[in-house]
Amino acid sequence: MHIIAEITYRCPANCPFCPIRKSVANRINMEIPQFKSALELFTTLPHSRRLLTISGGEPTLRDLHRFVWVAHKCGFTVTVATNCYDPKRLLEAKPDFVQISLDSINSYHNMSRKLELWHKVLEVLNYIKEGKLNGFVRYTLTKDNINELYQLKARLAALGLNIKIYAMPIRGCPELSPSREDILRVLKDKVAVLPSRCPAGKGQFVLTPDMKVLDCIFHRQVLGVLERFDESELAAIVENGKKLKPFPCGEPYWWSKCQGVQSAEQN
Repeated sequence: MHIIAEITYRCPANCPFCPIRKSVANRINMEIPQFKSALELFTTLPHSRRLLTISGGEPTLRDLHRFVWVAHKCGFTVTVATNCYDPKRLLEAKPDFVQISLDSINSYHNMSRKLELWHKVLEVLNYIKEGKLNGFVRYTLTKDNINELYQLKARLAALGLNIKIYAMPIRGCPELSPSREDILRVLKDKVAVLPSRCPAGKGQFVLTPDMKVLDCIFHRQVLGVLERFDESELAAIVENGKKLKPFPCGEPYWWSKCQGVQSAEQN
């Protein structure tokens, strides 16, 4: 079971592909009591693993350490998905993992995010290098940043970091989608790991600041709303998730078949 908790919609960056509507970005925050109640409810589901990603907006704008502490008390392994806006707050929160959201390197990344963030990314990468944090990179792959993905891989190696890059071809913006050839090249060159399955609404649920439960951060279909935080609400949410088609936002992850073929050939 994987829960993605969007603890705030606020974010100082302005990414063109962000699924969070800017009209709500400055109004809604998740509060600790509701966060705790939601996690406790989800722990009643019969899953062997409890994975939580604390996301946003930008979660380092909140009192992040409190959310991580509550999640650990509920038995979750905690990853914080961040643009590294506040490296010190991230370090103090002590999550199990940090997921660094990147689109490029150097000034190109700053231009993409419309915010000076690259130097802060380097600060977090240094924490990882020093063993103060565990982390990996989450790269939104578009037709415009494919070459920077290769440069990022080389830059991480130059920094002495052997951390994974998980790349997700952008969903919901076909005009920005990378070509089939580009995606196959990434797989062939083993520059990044691409998702092989879609857990939306089944193994994964997204919790919004106003306690809506969604199937996916991209598709954002509402499966239910937590008001009473009881098992009947959760059962209805799970049932709605089961009714979704396997790839609710459209095209299946066709590259997963290519990954399977490559793996079989290597064996």
